Order: sequence, then C-alpha cells, then structure tokens
Amino acid sequence: SMEFDLKPAAKQFRRDPLRLFYVHPEDVGFHSQLTQWLDLPKTTAANRALVFKTGTQVRVTDLANVLDTAALENQLTQVLDGLHPFRPIKTAPFEPAAAHTEEL
Repeated sequence: SMEFDLKPAAKQFRRDPLRLFYVHPEDVGFHSQLTQWLDLPKTTAANRALVFKTGTQVRVTDLANVLDTAALENQLTQVLDGLHPFRPIKTAPFEPAAAHTEEL
C-alpha cells in the first residue's frame, strides 16, 4: 500500500518534460526483473522504483526513503536538479507490459 499519492506530484511537475512510471512491488515478477536489470537493492516492501522520462532520456531512481508526498516532491526536485542519484536507461532487455506500470 502506498503511503503517498503520486498524482499531485506528477501534476506539479507537468511543467517539466517529465513522465513518471511507478513500479508496484506487488507486481512481483516485473518488479524483481526490473530491480535485477537495474541492479537496485534486493526487493523489499520499502523498495519502490520510479522510472521517469525527461526529454528523450529514460531514467530510474529508487523510492526507498520516500515516506510521504512531501518527500516525494522533494526527491523529484532533487532528481531534476541532478542532486539525487538516478540511472539512465538506454535500452530495455524486455518490453514492460502496460498492466504492470502506471503512467501518471
């Protein structure tokens, strides 16, 4: 269960060329595949991944320390400012099914 709401943050960041895809840890197969591919920490209840697009680049960051909406917005600001670690994604080894991601 999410303890924060991604949609207000997504609306706030619409001014930037940013598209967000939240990967639900409950989607065990896809989430574990994504975390293995991206070499994220071992999947736990607190390990949530956020895949996002800025311009033509697709990147991923983890949400392990994001506990509420304010923290999420702060992290997104840091990501856009280049202050929070993220990984660029160049090519995907698999095509994610639409059912497993939520575009905001």
